[in-house]
Amino acid sequence: MAITVNPQMINEAYGKTVNNDILAKLQEFAADGIFDDNELAQAEELGVDTVALTQNTQAANTAKNTQTTTVNTAKGDISAKVDELKQKYSAEAGGSDPYTMSNPQLKAFKQAIDDGLIADLSGEGFSKNDIVNIIAEVFPSIGISLNEDGSYNCPIGHDAEAKELFAQFSGQLAVETSPEVRALREELNALNSQIEENNQQIDTLKPLIEKLQKEIEDEINAAIEKSEDIAEEQKEAASKLVSEELEAYTKAEGEISYEDFQSNLNSKLNNLTSDASGRISAVVNNLMSAEGKMLTLNGYMTKMGSLIQENKSLQGQIDLKNDAIEQLTSELSSEGAEDPDCKKCDPIGFTAGSERYDFFIDKDADGKLSNEKEFLGAENGWAEMEALDADGNGKVEKDEMEDLMVVVTSADGTQTTKKASEVFGDTDSIDLNSYKSLNKDMANGNTLLGTFGLTFQGEEIADGYNTLDRIDWLEANYDFSDKDNGRGRFAQDVVIEAENKDFDETYAQYQEKYAQLEEQLEIAWKTINIDRESVKEAAQHIANQEGLAKADEIEANFAKIAKAKEEPEEKEPVEEATEELIVKAEVEPAAAEEQFYQREEVYAA
Repeated sequence: MAITVNPQMINEAYGKTVNNDILAKLQEFAADGIFDDNELAQAEELGVDTVALTQNTQAANTAKNTQTTTVNTAKGDISAKVDELKQKYSAEAGGSDPYTMSNPQLKAFKQAIDDGLIADLSGEGFSKNDIVNIIAEVFPSIGISLNEDGSYNCPIGHDAEAKELFAQFSGQLAVETSPEVRALREELNALNSQIEENNQQIDTLKPLIEKLQKEIEDEINAAIEKSEDIAEEQKEAASKLVSEELEAYTKAEGEISYEDFQSNLNSKLNNLTSDASGRISAVVNNLMSAEGKMLTLNGYMTKMGSLIQENKSLQGQIDLKNDAIEQLTSELSSEGAEDPDCKKCDPIGFTAGSERYDFFIDKDADGKLSNEKEFLGAENGWAEMEALDADGNGKVEKDEMEDLMVVVTSADGTQTTKKASEVFGDTDSIDLNSYKSLNKDMANGNTLLGTFGLTFQGEEIADGYNTLDRIDWLEANYDFSDKDNGRGRFAQDVVIEAENKDFDETYAQYQEKYAQLEEQLEIAWKTINIDRESVKEAAQHIANQEGLAKADEIEANFAKIAKAKEEPEEKEPVEEATEELIVKAEVEPAAAEEQFYQREEVYAA
């Protein structure tokens, strides 16, 4: 059995967003159920932490095995499920016609369908064939049965309610066991989980942003208040001193830490001879602290903005996948469904020389064979050909082919579409009386329902056919334009930006407040005759030196918090700085998150 390897594992082991090539390579390594020494060596060359990788895969496979055991236990033996359902939906066969609602078993079957039995069986892990077999044994008289080739028989029904019920069953079976629908639902679950995780991070950031905004505003107000009684000459001296220290700090290119810069500046400000020196030092400290917190605030807001934009993209994908599921459900639930195990009549055609001609009705008027539903006979078989004989002379002639198209397949497999009236001559016709009904299985898994003769381009041909074909075979042998254009069940997932205003208003308010704080800082610096422009170079230096590190810390903090929430059991020793966080997160995650961010603040008041 293969080892479970997914992008999240590789993200953790690789240290960054998974590279698709690396993921594919590791999944290839894992396919035989083990990573051998050579494969691990290659993984290390790709930059993957193989210790973390093997630990992650072991944990995932333990979970997977547990889940599989649970599913298998739930699934159990088909016979056990049959016995269970027979007790629940007990009914004897009877009635004047088993395919009408006079049959008690058909009434019981309707109750089972209304109860969601098909979805329940699929959810328990039963395959399509299992489900058909279970239905056949629990309700033996209603006419549903499994064929050896994997297709199944489902009666049409002999009264309106029975017809609706059988159509409902086929539709539900097609939907609930469709690999496409199941895959889309799994993708939806993953997308919704990511949005939920992003929303949790946004909710964590909101109080931190609001707290910083309040602290910055308090620092600015305190600075302005303290600066009111300072003499102009002292402001001039302080301005000169601050400018000199900022210049020295910037030119040091990182050799002087921000903490040393603050300490040197405070010491020199306190050496000013005026009694106001202490107030000047306090003002500068308040404003420099506010500048530092603005950098942290910017980091938080940048992260929040990126999460909001990511959610919009994810929501766009969710909307498309929901549309795709709705489309698939509609198509799979319709009569003559898209279910590859439901056989249907198509196509009706003939061979002439090295070419094959198949009749179709261009229902969407695009001049192409869009899907298998457009084949002549897809709904009512040979009766659709007979319906074209308007004059009742037993022949379908050129003037009766006005609405007919043909798809022409050449010897090399190339396909073109033409109007039937363009390829049939004035004296050509299809001989309805020559139709010979058959029910013959062919080597390709399809069934030959009948043959017929015709006159084509002046020659008599006996190679007309009417077949019952599997959809998977049709898709492999015909160029459906829906597939080329990504329409219908072939719709492609395209990521678009969708409306998601859950946090837009809040984020806009934060941006407005940020702009106000910027303006207030400008004014506050001017109260001690310092133009903020002279601070900006140093502030940018701080941002380059510490701002990016803060962004990395934000990402690391989220990862630690998530890990603490997901793994509350006993862990290997962690760094002293996060030990208390993990312990508290087990009890009070929200409080632990806030405390963690407080502990990690770079700029203290």
